[in-house]
Amino acid sequence: FFRYVMMSSLYRVLGRSSIEHGHRCIALRRRHVSFTVGQQSTHSGAVVRFLQPHDPLPGHIPLEQSDFAAKKKQVFVHNHGSGSEYFRTVLVGLGPEPGVGDLANATHAAISRLQALEQTAADVVLPAGTSCLSVAKAAETVSTIACLSDYKFDKYIMKDKDRTKHVNGLHLVAPQDFAPPQLQDVRDSVVQGSILGKAVNYARDLANMRADTANPSYYQRQAEELCALHDSLSIKVLQHPELVAEGMNLLSAVGQGADDKPRLVILEYDGVHNSSQPTPLALIGKGITFDTGGLNLKPTGSMESMYMDMHGAATVIGAMKAIAELRLPCKVVAAVALAENAIGPAAFKPSSILQALNGLTVEIGNTDAEGRLVLADTFTYVQRAYKPRTMLDFATLTGAMIIALGEHNCGFFCNDDKLAQQLNRASETSGDKAWRLPLDPKYVEDIKGESSDLSNIGKTRGGGACTAAAFLQQFVEDDVSWAHFDIAGVGMASAARGYHPKGATGFGVRLVVDYAKQLGSGQ
Repeated sequence: FFRYVMMSSLYRVLGRSSIEHGHRCIALRRRHVSFTVGQQSTHSGAVVRFLQPHDPLPGHIPLEQSDFAAKKKQVFVHNHGSGSEYFRTVLVGLGPEPGVGDLANATHAAISRLQALEQTAADVVLPAGTSCLSVAKAAETVSTIACLSDYKFDKYIMKDKDRTKHVNGLHLVAPQDFAPPQLQDVRDSVVQGSILGKAVNYARDLANMRADTANPSYYQRQAEELCALHDSLSIKVLQHPELVAEGMNLLSAVGQGADDKPRLVILEYDGVHNSSQPTPLALIGKGITFDTGGLNLKPTGSMESMYMDMHGAATVIGAMKAIAELRLPCKVVAAVALAENAIGPAAFKPSSILQALNGLTVEIGNTDAEGRLVLADTFTYVQRAYKPRTMLDFATLTGAMIIALGEHNCGFFCNDDKLAQQLNRASETSGDKAWRLPLDPKYVEDIKGESSDLSNIGKTRGGGACTAAAFLQQFVEDDVSWAHFDIAGVGMASAARGYHPKGATGFGVRLVVDYAKQLGSGQ
């Protein structure tokens, strides 16, 4: 069994020593939950226990004092002792036959209650393994979700920065009958879960940054810093003049009206060294750092959140961070198309006809349908330069997707049934929920141009997410398996829901990592 992390190079565990990741943290956040693992309690002042309905209550909790029935996400707190002997027990329900999702929700409920109690540290007793949930998988889930639940974007808060209470440290308690190899598996899982949770939070931070400073140059610097910290990553940047010289007229046009010009940033990761995977997995991210709508200007109420219109790029960069730190055995190339869709004398115009890198001409029916333009040229460039067999793109592409599926599920389109099955499995395992939508050839008729090969908008208002996917498909080569994730709803949350905060959610990082693990294991 291949270990996805070379554990000895990341940390050394001696007794209860910390298993924090060794690299300097490049995330914009200044703190993270830390984790330790052992088989004994640390008497930190609080202990969290996950229970199913048939589990007995701990002996020190009188049955008559509790109406706790271990229902899903149910929480009961018992305070006992006094003085130096005082401590809390936090019981959290898993419901019957719990799976990974149930434990994730229960972990969020536990972290939320610890925050409300201003409890900065706690022991967490891992649930006994079942056929649906091993102890090691439980440890990974708890560490990931604890990171996600404790997230707060506070970069711009200067006064009362500590007004949000955080959980600083969790000690995960494994079963006492575990032999050293089993305990090591738990420790390995916690490291992996922590790396994944921090990578999602990193993507959240990137997407939550405001466009005053977070322009294409800013995200290029973030990618460069990420590569400087990981020998397995390399970077290439095509600046605006190079885009023009290459013939990437769609990407160039979208960003030409801004002071900070568009660019294409490409990250490469090689975890197999030219052995089992001859061609890389390609990840493509839409990186519109602010979307005014262009000359088809967005109205008030629709523009304010558009600093997050680069969430697709944040997802891809966050996924590359996790893949590099987990040292997954796969090859990946990630390309993020960075541009600001600004207004001004040089802004591209409605009715313009532009030639894409693949030779097709596109009439601009609406400058606010810019995301598909930057993706189209990026698709062509990556396919020509890197010859991927599989390509996944992530983009806050259409308001139509928000109307169709809201903020709970991501719609995705796929031209390969086998790939769709693998991505469905990754969705279920990771918790990034995605639902496949149709790539019907009839939608192609809606995006055919009258004076050009294509139009960047459909002929009618209906099926906007589907016509956008149909447009993108015109830039996918016949032998490439491709999936398009429209994360407009799930990436930019209008309210906090569970362990997803309001604002940028980091959606897609966990899904990509799970799929990359499938590649590494030959699935």
